Amino acid sequence: MPKSSDETQKLTTADKCLQEFIYDGNQVEVYCSRWSPSQTTDLSECMLKVKLEDLDKIWAKVLASHREVSFSDNYTDVSGSVEQKFAKCMETYQTCKSEILEALQTFNTASTNQQQIPAHPINDSNSNGCYLKVSACDTEVFHGGYEDWPSFRDMFTAVYKNHPKLSAAQKLYHLRLKTKIQAGLIVKQYPLSDDNFELAWEALRSRYENKRILVDNQVKTLFNLPTIFAENGEQIQKMQTTINNCMSTLNTQGIPTTDWDPILVYLCSSKLPSESLSLWEQSLSSRKELPLWDDMNKFLTSRYEVVERISTYRPGKAKPNFRVLHHER
Repeated sequence: MPKSSDETQKLTTADKCLQEFIYDGNQVEVYCSRWSPSQTTDLSECMLKVKLEDLDKIWAKVLASHREVSFSDNYTDVSGSVEQKFAKCMETYQTCKSEILEALQTFNTASTNQQQIPAHPINDSNSNGCYLKVSACDTEVFHGGYEDWPSFRDMFTAVYKNHPKLSAAQKLYHLRLKTKIQAGLIVKQYPLSDDNFELAWEALRSRYENKRILVDNQVKTLFNLPTIFAENGEQIQKMQTTINNCMSTLNTQGIPTTDWDPILVYLCSSKLPSESLSLWEQSLSSRKELPLWDDMNKFLTSRYEVVERISTYRPGKAKPNFRVLHHER
């Protein structure tokens, strides 16, 4: 039986409500996806307020269209997907708004606390303190790895901590942006204020400036190098890089490693594939003195370059099969 005009009108109205809700929800998600906390280094306080106002206007449309679709005739049929969409949009909106508010809070703190003018002012159009502009050289995000802490500490100190025009609250804001996972949880315990930056910074130092753990991790890495079974340039290069990184980290911790050459050469040799090991031994056949790590290091560089070139000539070369063969008795 064909639907009456009233039923058709109801379906049309219900479908329109649903479409408007989906459209408004998508607008929130698109707007928030274009926002990133790192943008605050280039945005003024006024621009942040404009962005916050625009976000609230878009969210208001979502609330209105969600109300309309909730009272539509076909809500029962689509309630599951509608509420799932609404919950996702709400979480996205709340996260984005909280990040913008945190950025604005740094400006409010800066305005109530006069910043000290440096002895040699920097020629910067943002010298009124309305921007969070820092130098182009930046640090990577720190996730909580002990071996990554020294470089993060030094870079963050150079770029942010010693920045003459950032207030303590602004430094804490950048510290939040540059720490994630375990390190981020430590920093986020401290609310954004001038008094809390040093507390958060010292909390990180206390947690990750553990020399014994850092050294133990490097030694463990050295003694647990994976064995390379096939002639693979990428794996050979990775092993070389791992050893050099471990040695660099140990040296920065004041560990004397000048006499570690026999250990490093043995550890590396024991992990090389048979053909590379044979070539390494051949290179030492006429030598009577002990090889140095520098010798092995140069050999590894040459070896993985050769292996990579061979792989380009014979990309389809089959790799050795290491399955255990069972012989019948």
